[in-house]
Amino acid sequence: MSGSSPEAIGIAFAIDGNYVIPLAAAVRSIVDNCSTPERIEVVVLARDVAQRDRDLVVASIAGTGATIDFVDVSDVDYSGLPQIGYITTTMFARLLIPQFTPPQWQRAIYLDADVLAFTDIAELWEQDLAGNLVGAVEDDLVTVAVHTRWAAQYAAAGKPGLDKAFFNSGVMLIDLAGWRRERIGERALDFARHDPASVTSSDQEALNVTMAGRWQELDPAWNVSTHYYLRPRSRRRFAETLRNVKLRHFTTQFKPWLPVPQVPGAEEFFTYLDRTAWAGWRPAPEPVAAG
Repeated sequence: MSGSSPEAIGIAFAIDGNYVIPLAAAVRSIVDNCSTPERIEVVVLARDVAQRDRDLVVASIAGTGATIDFVDVSDVDYSGLPQIGYITTTMFARLLIPQFTPPQWQRAIYLDADVLAFTDIAELWEQDLAGNLVGAVEDDLVTVAVHTRWAAQYAAAGKPGLDKAFFNSGVMLIDLAGWRRERIGERALDFARHDPASVTSSDQEALNVTMAGRWQELDPAWNVSTHYYLRPRSRRRFAETLRNVKLRHFTTQFKPWLPVPQVPGAEEFFTYLDRTAWAGWRPAPEPVAAG
């Protein structure tokens, strides 16, 4: 693993072999939009990622000054963890970020691989957490879908702290020292295993309940989800945000690298992908059923 300087911007991802191509585009977008790419240190928690693919991702940012290291997380205990639709249990590896990142890192930016940067990531790095464990953006859909249920359960049990909305865990600025000290990852994993049938949004729900509201709200421009564009109510609410997107998050099953209907940001995705070892690659169209 590469050394870490005090000025380094530490960024972590967690992927399996299905997310290598979006990872390459994501990292390239970060490097291209950073005024000091030599500060960028990327650690990828990787499960079932071929060495050839790892080498191609590294080659995709060669000469930029940024570094990228892959850490194998295949041996993490994923037993008893729920798989929610297309979201595999690999996502739970990000709960253990402090175990797999350089000990010098005091904080880390975690990003899902289906994220593109449109601005300098250093701006996110410098956000004030105001004593909280994580900086993140509210996930308004998850808040509506599951927060009310958990808040009611906590209130009935006399537990405080779930009066705050739920955040989306696809973009997080993490206080690693606090995360380690309070064993956030281990506690969230225990929560997810305790009653997996009730965990409807993968590790995101486990994190929110474990942290009980101890997160700092960031400008929603740092995590612009697909529904911001597609739902009329969201388009109205986030109209200003959509004019100043900082990080585009391709949430839901609509991904630019899949043969599905494309969504806003797909063109930019391929612009960055074409600056990687996958230049010119495009998804094969789905076969048309006969007759």
